[in-house]
Amino acid sequence: MKRDFDALVNKFAQRDFFRYVMELVEYGQEALPAIQAGMGHSDWRIRRGCAFVTFHVAFDAEALQRLALLTYDPKKKVRKIAVLVLDCGQHQGRRVKGTIVFKDGQASRSPNCGDA
Repeated sequence: MKRDFDALVNKFAQRDFFRYVMELVEYGQEALPAIQAGMGHSDWRIRRGCAFVTFHVAFDAEALQRLALLTYDPKKKVRKIAVLVLDCGQHQGRRVKGTIVFKDGQASRSPNCGDA
């Protein structure tokens, strides 16, 4: 049975968003496309929730890039979660393949990246 992950992501705009965050965490990698799409949503609450879920579901180069871009988000609460998730991942010793490079406020992968 296929779950509507986009509908769960959209529920992050509600007050009890954490319940839906934990539900998506349980689905794991299967929910990743909806989570990644939500990181670009116009509602800051949805971006915040997706950043939080990313910590539990995916910590690869693409997730790092999306989180790095959220550190420039206009909403302070989104920026704080993005920084927290990036920092916690570093302290837990998570390693990713690739390097994130910042240039003119944009994050991108280094063309000569190797294992981090």
